[in-house]
This record gives sequence, C-alpha cells and structure tokens, in this order.
Amino acid sequence: MKSRKLIAILLAAVTAFAAAGCGKTNSDTDKADAAATESGKKVLKVGMEGTYAPYTYHDTDGNLVGYEVDVANAIGDYLGWDVEFVETEWDSMFEALNAGNFDVIMNQVTMTDERQENYDFSTPYIYSKPVLIVKSDNEDIKSFEDIAGKKAAEGLTSNFNQIAKDYGAEIVGQDEFSLAMECVISGEADCA
Repeated sequence: MKSRKLIAILLAAVTAFAAAGCGKTNSDTDKADAAATESGKKVLKVGMEGTYAPYTYHDTDGNLVGYEVDVANAIGDYLGWDVEFVETEWDSMFEALNAGNFDVIMNQVTMTDERQENYDFSTPYIYSKPVLIVKSDNEDIKSFEDIAGKKAAEGLTSNFNQIAKDYGAEIVGQDEFSLAMECVISGEADCA
C-alpha cells in the first residue's frame, strides 16, 4: 500500500503552492501538525544528511547550511512554521521517515519508480544529473563507460550506486558523501 508520506515539499515561497497537507490522508497523523514550539508555531521536521555540500553541510562554525537548508527555511517562513532539522545517515533516511522521525526528506532525493510507489514527491526544485568524481591526476576515467572493473565509492542505497553497478563498477559502500570523497582522495576508490 502506498505510503502517504511526503518526501519533499514544494518551494512554496517561489511557487505560491501551499504544501501543507499535500499527499496526506485524513487518517494520517502528521507530527508537524501536532508539534508546536513555545511560540505556538507548528514544526516541520526535515530529514537530511548534513554531509552533502552544497545541499546540506556544516560551515566552519558548525552550523547546518546549504541550498536545501535554505529551501526548507523558506518553506517554514511561507507557512509560518518553525523548521527542525534531523540529521540522519542516507542509508537509513527512508526508514527514519517511515518511523516518523521527521515529516519530509530534503536531501537530493531522486524520484525513482520504486520510490514513487511508496512516497509522494513534490514538484522538483533541483534538477541535476550524475557526474563522476576522480582525482585530478586520474587519466583512466573520462566517462561512465570507463568505470567497468573500477572501484566506485557510493552510498549503498543511493541511485548513484545503481548507476555505478550498471556500468560495471565494484562498489565501495559508504554511509556519507564525504566518506566517498575521502575514499577517492586516499585511493581506496577510483571514483565516486
């Protein structure tokens, strides 16, 4: 049965679309509706990694920043809600959403057929495509076709993992994007 959870909310401040309640049924218990701060505002709990620059990461002062942090805060401002960020490793992100640890995921979630069977998605607010990351002195990998038989550092449940497998790469599983980058830098992986 299709879960009526919301993966990401429309950028309401830009699209003027009221995302509150989008994709919910009357029987759903929305923790954002029930939760309120001392100021009496509702709280939107947003799941994200906090390790995926430039989308969600920590600045030099340790503050959570990035494009999706800004989008979430703009949605909160538009709705008149407070926003609470819940940092979670990518490989457990959907389990945490299903468990009610947060209301939405905003973490560069790609719409796949499998995910659309279980979750509702907003209109996309980011358009991106996969690219390969290699060390600057790597002359062997210039395209996805070149990663067959090479080691690719990827999150085990990410769509990039599947892309790398489809091109014949050996997966070096990582929990966070930053760890995948460390694998490339250290030589443990050829690409990410």
